[in-house]
Amino acid sequence: MLAWKFLTGPRTDGPDTELTAATGRQVTVRVGQPSDASFNLDGRHEQAAGIVELTTDLWCWRGQELLHRGRVGASTDEITSDAHACTFNAPDYRALLDRRFLHDTDKLTYPGEDQASIAWQVVQATQAKAGGSLGVTRGTGQTTGYLRDRFYPGGTPIGEAINGLGDLADGFDWEIDPQLRLNVFTPQRGRDTDVVLDFGGMVTTVSRAFSPSDYANSVRAVAAVNPQAPQYREATNIGVRPEGRFELERGFPDIYESGTLSARADALLADAQVLRPSYTLTLAADRYPGTEELWVGDSVIVRVRSGRLNIADRLRVEAINFTPGEDGQETVRVTVGHPNPAGQFASRLRKTDARLAVLERRTP
Repeated sequence: MLAWKFLTGPRTDGPDTELTAATGRQVTVRVGQPSDASFNLDGRHEQAAGIVELTTDLWCWRGQELLHRGRVGASTDEITSDAHACTFNAPDYRALLDRRFLHDTDKLTYPGEDQASIAWQVVQATQAKAGGSLGVTRGTGQTTGYLRDRFYPGGTPIGEAINGLGDLADGFDWEIDPQLRLNVFTPQRGRDTDVVLDFGGMVTTVSRAFSPSDYANSVRAVAAVNPQAPQYREATNIGVRPEGRFELERGFPDIYESGTLSARADALLADAQVLRPSYTLTLAADRYPGTEELWVGDSVIVRVRSGRLNIADRLRVEAINFTPGEDGQETVRVTVGHPNPAGQFASRLRKTDARLAVLERRTP
């Protein structure tokens, strides 16, 4: 059992208050998306007095390991004559980049540069502005070996620009870690592990969800350069598919080459026409093996046998939710979903790489 500590303090000075009175504490770490933390507090408690939205940071420690640092943003206050209940949410610094964009005065064209270098330069561009410093520094994985030509119009969100690079074949995952380092993982974050998450063993409860919103066997891809010239793709056997026709449109504002759009349309169809349910697995008490053995991005073996389900697949860890209890226990929920990116989907993406390599080396 590891003790959890939530601490707050000014973003520029560091933590100065431990939230010993906080309840409902949660930390959710994600791959490919911002992470966040939340907690409840009595608004009349002295520990609430120093919390100011958009100014106060939150540090979350699990034992000796700092798992999350975020900026207090969304909050609610419910006040009656007898009580003042507050709820606070603190997304990480990756989320803060979604509130920044490139200006027309920034360097917007990057010819033949390493993709990690481009990612760092767009972060530098926003940090160089008045009031713009987030304290983010360069972390690991800053040389990927893949050169890109990119052009970003003014107004492109920083997070969107980096995500667009990472989503290409031979792209990368990235994070702003709790030490405020920009880390790049090529071609993906995580490892193939021998961890087995088995229902009835390490796993006590399973929640399975399938959303048809991302499924399609016919897709339309649209680029920023010429919205009137979209790319269409359909499954070769769409006429005999038992589910019939399901269509999906995606816009790619970062694409300025029709050939690149063609390759992205191929990958979009390949991804969309595979049924991909997600599973949230609640681990048995004290069975979480620690971040060294099970962390976001890792692939694990999931086994679920119950009624209509007979699952024995290697899946990727997309998120881990920690809920520290008031009694010192913690509840850990692991969300797994898309097949390991080192597997079949990445293989399909790599088949488009020859075209992408040529097209991305051209300056738009």
